[in-house]
Amino acid sequence: MVESVATSKEPRKPAIEPRELACQIYDLYRTIRMNALYYGAKLRNLQRWSLILEISVALATSATIGSLAVVKPALPYVAVVAAILGVLKPILNISKRIERLSKLWLDYTNLYREANAIVSDMQMYHAVTPEMAERYLGIRERSGEICLRDDPCPDQKSLLKHQAAVNKEIPPDSLWCPA
Repeated sequence: MVESVATSKEPRKPAIEPRELACQIYDLYRTIRMNALYYGAKLRNLQRWSLILEISVALATSATIGSLAVVKPALPYVAVVAAILGVLKPILNISKRIERLSKLWLDYTNLYREANAIVSDMQMYHAVTPEMAERYLGIRERSGEICLRDDPCPDQKSLLKHQAAVNKEIPPDSLWCPA
């Protein structure tokens, strides 16, 4: 076996042009922001439906509501609705879905905060330093781990909506780029 003549224990990374690195950083930065917006919206929507379901079950099973004269003729229907909602609630497992979306939203929001710090430094110093590149690689690695938990079939319409929001919030032409 022939030993390597390299003195470093770490494999050499090919040099990347500062302009290309900046583009990769900005691309990841904007993608992470879109994911944070996407999962935040999904989380809010699911929380809203969860609240509606909880209120519906509470009202449908309440003896006070059943005793109202207006409801008495509809009481059998209210009982059926309560039974259906009671059966659906554990099947839908909304609390587990809320927990999953909360974790995704939080993870992407934290990554966005870290990526935003790098982009702010790049804008301020008009440079991409080796330290910024290392921070970017860490964010990219964690982003790759988080995306394994992403929706397997994301809502394309919602993604396009959030992509447009990111384009408005962080226009690509507003970002500094090395010459």
